Amino acid sequence: MNAAEQPTGAPPPFDRAAEIMAAVDCGTFWWLPNERIIHLDAVAAAAYGFDVPYTGDPRVLLARINREDFPTLRRAGDEIAPGVGLGQYGFELRVRQPGGGERIIEVRGRFTQDADGAPIAVGVQTDITGVPDWRRLASGQVDALPDGFTVLDQNWRVVYANETAARMAGVKRSELIGRPAEQFLTAFDPQDWQPHFEEAMRTGGPVTFEIFFPTPARWYEVWVSSGAGHLAVDVRDIHDRKLRADRDLALAQRKEKSDAFAAALGGTLGVDDVIEVFEQQLPELSGADGVAMHVVADGRLRLIAGVGYTQAGLNQLRVLDLEDPSPMSDAVRERRMQVYASGDDITARYPYLVETVVDTTTGALLVIPLEYQDACLGLVCIRYDEPREFSDVYVAFLNRTCDRLVQALYRAHRYDDELSLASRLRDELFEARLSEAPGLELAGEYRSAGLGLSVGGDWFDAIQLSRGRVGLVVGDVEGHDAHAVGGMSTVRTAVRAFAYEGYGPAAIMGRVNRLVTALDPDLLATCCYAELDLAAGTGRIARAGHPAPVLAAPDGTIALLAVPAGLPLGVDPAETYRAVLTPIPPGTLLALYSDGLVESRSMSIDVGTERLLAALRRHSGTPIAEVARRVVEGHFDRTVLGDDVTLLLARAAPAGGADGEGEGGSEGA
Repeated sequence: MNAAEQPTGAPPPFDRAAEIMAAVDCGTFWWLPNERIIHLDAVAAAAYGFDVPYTGDPRVLLARINREDFPTLRRAGDEIAPGVGLGQYGFELRVRQPGGGERIIEVRGRFTQDADGAPIAVGVQTDITGVPDWRRLASGQVDALPDGFTVLDQNWRVVYANETAARMAGVKRSELIGRPAEQFLTAFDPQDWQPHFEEAMRTGGPVTFEIFFPTPARWYEVWVSSGAGHLAVDVRDIHDRKLRADRDLALAQRKEKSDAFAAALGGTLGVDDVIEVFEQQLPELSGADGVAMHVVADGRLRLIAGVGYTQAGLNQLRVLDLEDPSPMSDAVRERRMQVYASGDDITARYPYLVETVVDTTTGALLVIPLEYQDACLGLVCIRYDEPREFSDVYVAFLNRTCDRLVQALYRAHRYDDELSLASRLRDELFEARLSEAPGLELAGEYRSAGLGLSVGGDWFDAIQLSRGRVGLVVGDVEGHDAHAVGGMSTVRTAVRAFAYEGYGPAAIMGRVNRLVTALDPDLLATCCYAELDLAAGTGRIARAGHPAPVLAAPDGTIALLAVPAGLPLGVDPAETYRAVLTPIPPGTLLALYSDGLVESRSMSIDVGTERLLAALRRHSGTPIAEVARRVVEGHFDRTVLGDDVTLLLARAAPAGGADGEGEGGSEGA
């Protein structure tokens, strides 16, 4: 386009680029690396303190550049190293002035080649001192962050790092620039961080993970993101936060375990149950290497539980005399926890316990007395392999734990004492065998509910009456303890007494009911009483809240007898009971039983009753003692049974049988 073709109003041509560049403090330069020559025009040279253009050795200029920016220049030189290739570059430098102070220059250009193929760098240089630059401002803000922040290039070399990152790496900031990530993270296995970096490069999204820095010895959270071929890596100190989180988690887990320990102790019955919970749960709950429990008996401490000890250690602890000074006897005598942070502390006070400390491998020890209502029942030893200090919080936690333990231990002692008493009482009551009755076969079976207490309130009895009559009774007193056994004895004795006086079944139930209500308002029992007159071939039956009896006739029919139930004994002293008269021809089988035989948590009473009828029908031709055993064993579900099982069978001798003599001889309950 010539002058004549210029559009009307367009400015005239302007070819004063040098003046324009000087006006904006922009100079030019070229650099021949192989010849070690650099040229700066007047504007570019002015930034280095020269009054005229500079052509010469680059090292003269290098001496005036802030040394912290050397890694930046080094990377620029690496770009033209053999095998790297050519391309654009850009960076900022701080240049010291001869009169003091620094100028900030921005350098941009390109690596190319001359006609001979030698590398040459050309570019422009702008003095940006005092000019607001958001990148520079942002860099300053990043430098002020408590986080360690680095930027890695596509080869995972550090191109930027703030001061915090340098401190984390343990080097100067200038030394960190240009280092590969492997050297920056040299203390770690690459498998711990490389997959996260690769994931960030692959997805372009942020990736976070935790890592432990050995120097300083702290936990950090690493955030990695990818963009423009670079990786931004932010490293945040989370050590205190992690310790708090770990502590909170440990406290939550300890509370959960403590609640489980308390719940398990609440479900114990005897001392053996408490020992099982103690040995299974306390070591993990306390974090100890060994725990042991002693009880006080006859002026001595006797070991009843211990885990985490060698056999030699247990032998040392088996029996301890309270008169001999030791951490254990001191705990009982002083009624306070004994704390030993090391085994040496124990032997320093008790030199004669060196062998005990060695055999029990004790590095630290806590001895906690088990006090209940001003009495010391025993103690707990909590042992650690290594010396350690104990915080007040931990000590208080163990004291609370042992408070729960001693309550369970006290209940267990009472339970075992009561069990022993009840067992002896039941044995004394039922040493006698079922009485033999002419013309009547008898068999009885009893099974405990299996709740850890081997006695209950069920019983059966056969009573020889006048004029050849026989009284048969099955009863069930509520409970599984000494009170239940005592109540059972009361009801059993009363039934016998009123039967001997000649009262009939309904009258017996009424009188026993009034007696029980008057003697023990807390006693509750059910009962079924049958009076058989074999000569007449009849039976009169009454029941008080008890399951209906079963009658199996000689013709094979079998069914429940419709006997009015009445209220259980001990509910209402004014209750009246009714008896029914039923035929008992020769060969008839009568079954009296407790509700435990036909009802449990896994079986409804309707289903259980049908099973009983089917079993009696199935074993109709079997000897009566074998029938009783098979019926009970077939119905006795040890896994879900919640009540005792009692069965009393009576079979009238078939017509023409052996002079009316029955088997008898079965054991009573």
